[in-house]
Amino acid sequence: MVKPAGPVPDDAALPSCLLTYLSGTTMVETALAMRRATPVSTFNALIDHALWFQRPIDLSDWVLSDQFSPSGVAGRGLATSTMYNRAGQLVATATQELYFGRGTT
Repeated sequence: MVKPAGPVPDDAALPSCLLTYLSGTTMVETALAMRRATPVSTFNALIDHALWFQRPIDLSDWVLSDQFSPSGVAGRGLATSTMYNRAGQLVATATQELYFGRGTT
């Protein structure tokens, strides 16, 4: 679940931008968890990130991001996320593909 720590400025595009950023950064962790790796032990790079908005996002309230990684094979991982508002309405869907290389440690 995500919610900004402070008020979000009144800008029509900002909630979508913030949700795009959050989905891109948190889905990496989901794909790494499937591989039983950590960001410290694995180099990773984003290959593709797609996000579809089903309705406007109100970031003055909580948004639930239900994430899972159905695949992590041969150095590539896939993660998906469905995001819901407090009323249980779908607000966005995201998919991300990542490359995992060997860690430097």
